[in-house]
Amino acid sequence: MINILNTTKDIITLSIDDRERESNYLSEKFITHFETVIEEITRDDSIKGLVLTSSKKDFLLDHDLGNLSRMKDSLSIYRFILRIQKSLEMLENWGKPVVAAISGTTLGAGLELTLACHYRVAINHNTISLSLSSLGIGLMPSLGTIQRLPRSLGIQAATSILMNNRSYNPFQAWEVGVIDALADTNAQMLEMAYAWIEQNPCPTVKWSEIQEQDPMNPRKSTGKEFFRHQSIKLSNNLQGFDRASSKILERIYDGLYVPFHSACKSDALAFSELFSDSIAKNTISTLYFGPKDCRDWARQESKEIKPHKRIALINPNQRSMPLTLSLIDAGIEVAIISEEITSGETYKSGINQELQSLVKRGSINKEAKKIQLALLEVFDNIENIRNCSLNIYCEPLLNQKESLLPLIEEAKKKGSPVLTTCPHSKIDDLCNKAQLPQELLGVDFSCTNQDSNIIEIKKGPQTSGQSIKECLKLFHDIRKIPVVINDGDSFFSHAIKMAYVTEALLALSEGIDGIFIERSPIHTGMTVAPFKLIDEMGPQLVLNSLTNTQKRKALLLDKDRAESAINHILEVLGKLQTPGKESSLFYQSSTESNVELTRERLNLSFKNEHLSQDLVLAREFLSDRLLFIQVSKALELIELKTIQSPVE
Repeated sequence: MINILNTTKDIITLSIDDRERESNYLSEKFITHFETVIEEITRDDSIKGLVLTSSKKDFLLDHDLGNLSRMKDSLSIYRFILRIQKSLEMLENWGKPVVAAISGTTLGAGLELTLACHYRVAINHNTISLSLSSLGIGLMPSLGTIQRLPRSLGIQAATSILMNNRSYNPFQAWEVGVIDALADTNAQMLEMAYAWIEQNPCPTVKWSEIQEQDPMNPRKSTGKEFFRHQSIKLSNNLQGFDRASSKILERIYDGLYVPFHSACKSDALAFSELFSDSIAKNTISTLYFGPKDCRDWARQESKEIKPHKRIALINPNQRSMPLTLSLIDAGIEVAIISEEITSGETYKSGINQELQSLVKRGSINKEAKKIQLALLEVFDNIENIRNCSLNIYCEPLLNQKESLLPLIEEAKKKGSPVLTTCPHSKIDDLCNKAQLPQELLGVDFSCTNQDSNIIEIKKGPQTSGQSIKECLKLFHDIRKIPVVINDGDSFFSHAIKMAYVTEALLALSEGIDGIFIERSPIHTGMTVAPFKLIDEMGPQLVLNSLTNTQKRKALLLDKDRAESAINHILEVLGKLQTPGKESSLFYQSSTESNVELTRERLNLSFKNEHLSQDLVLAREFLSDRLLFIQVSKALELIELKTIQSPVE
């Protein structure tokens, strides 16, 4: 688990290396070995210091959640966390310098381990990610980070890092104070670590000092005001997982007035209680174990497929930009093919602007932008797809002009897979037009944005296994989790979204207050508000979906009521929607994002003329209603065998 390397400078280098797994995790086996090694090192007075690094591509990827899940109760988890905390405190109070040399991605408990060291140096590469990722699955940091960060960075800076669940590249982590120094290569990183140890033989830590502050002291009113604002912000939070966020805020506040060691023990107790909760267990099962199994399956299925080096992107549009950015970020060449060369150049200019925005935010540097932009080439000749291993049509094949049919024929001759967006069509229907039964697959482009890890691939009844493998390999290369679904009228996730937003619109048409509808589902754990989702999906897409729903008359058992309500919704949304323009319906537009929900638009949208007699009851059970419609739609799609397995 840990390779011990001696150096000529009496500095020990511990290299984490779990030889049984692809990546390093904080497992029972690791901790047992770590405890033994630390006890031996801290007894040896001849050692000047310690460098902690990794032998793998990644540094350390969080707790081994499988290991924690197998523990019988919260007390077992609590005792396990205390064991880790004890080893970290031994290093902190050893009196000798300890440096974390971060050579790869480190998440959750892995980052907590580095934050317990006296100094952190990382390789400055954009592919490396650093994050306290536990909040994303309804948990909280457990190894003392909630106490260390406020004492070293200040309350406000620490709270921002702990509460935002954000991933940082090394440069961004250095800017916020999580990383102390940056290196260009692995050799330089180790040299900097050894040099710091030589220059700092007796390091001290701020967080070990006993706090003697009175929480009721009037002089601390500024701090109390900060926590009051944070609590208000949390109560209006639209990110979900409020229980974990509340615990973090509570632990930051309480930790200011008790000794460091006691505060860390309370953190361990809070973590064990969260982990043992049924909500957290279900969240971890859904958002961690399920995607991990799908990712492993995709990797296994793609063993015989060569990496994609060049992809054809045909008639790209605004909705395909996230996909393009993911492709060039993975180093894949993209041939942009449009009917007119000017259209392709305009699209490339838009990608350039997106890259420039990433540079401004610090996500990539200027050199990376230059390299990624050079991967894009613009053509107006279909022959350029001959060097491409996969073709992506960014418009539904059913809606394409006759002039695009030669592109389809060219792909058919080459036998390379064709991906297309088809939110309201079956692959089998498209095959009848495109005559590509074996090579054609569908993909939901709305799932390729940076905030989504899972992407759905729709296969037709005649789609070949080779084409599916080619597609799986592509999305694995761009770090997405591919989920293969069967042929149907819609994608699984899109159908769930439409059931959700349509039910919210129905509630709005019944006279229920729009602000209440928008906030109610968030407070029960849903991660996005319905009207915000409509604006993100694009009003035109919602209109098209509602029209299809109306035609099928399948929204509710009371079909007449459903059709009448949807007719009303279509009429109002159609009046608000600007023809030929993707505009926001419910949120005020700004230069950066749609940030403010406008009550005026909601009131103008639906007149409260036909109030339901059960309006009060509807308000009370609105969250259950919005959840139930999604569960019902999911069960319907599962019965239709839209998805391949319960894991997916």
